[in-house]
Amino acid sequence: MQLETWKRAHNLQVATLAEGAFLGRLDDFQFDLESHRIYGWRLKGNGMFGKSGGLRADVLTLVGKDVAFVTAEADVEWGGGLTTAVDG
Repeated sequence: MQLETWKRAHNLQVATLAEGAFLGRLDDFQFDLESHRIYGWRLKGNGMFGKSGGLRADVLTLVGKDVAFVTAEADVEWGGGLTTAVDG
């Protein structure tokens, strides 16, 4: 089952099947204005200063109402470096 709405996905826990690891929670989405579909998700890692990353919507699979899975941590593209106010 794929996630299609922000309301259903906000703050959802994401884990991996291969490593059995908790990666973080869904924090934001990327939306295509022409097709009106969510094509990507932003992932916020654990803790106050957790790293953030992005993943394609088609690699995320909803299981139940509280957890979503990706195949492996390699499916997540983790952001590198710090984001400053200028960077957005």
